[in-house]
Amino acid sequence: MKRFGYLLTRVICVLLVMTLMLVPVSAVDPEMKVMIKGVHINEDPGAILQDSVTYVPLRSFMDSLGVEYSITWNEERHRATVTAPNLYLTVKEGARYLTANDRCLYLNGTSFLFRDRLMVPLRPLAKACGL
Repeated sequence: MKRFGYLLTRVICVLLVMTLMLVPVSAVDPEMKVMIKGVHINEDPGAILQDSVTYVPLRSFMDSLGVEYSITWNEERHRATVTAPNLYLTVKEGARYLTANDRCLYLNGTSFLFRDRLMVPLRPLAKACGL
């Protein structure tokens, strides 16, 4: 009986460890849809959910606003600059903040490159654009 209890305890421990190994640290949801001012972000990649933060491609986000803008990428500094009416925005790859009209806004995740697109957390980006 003692041997059976020992064996059962070991089996349960192994199952618990295996279960914890199957839990993803971050998830990418290819079916996630984000709509901004009635326009879906349909670019590849679209919106990504990672570590409970929604990321969107910077260019797609600006396209969905329907305003005239220009965007430049500084390869040396890994920084994107957006110029639009009443908006001057810079975001650096890997940064925890963005600047919009000389204001620093904290990002609830870090910006990163994914499929040659700069992915930026949606909430602070929307706030920077006055949404």
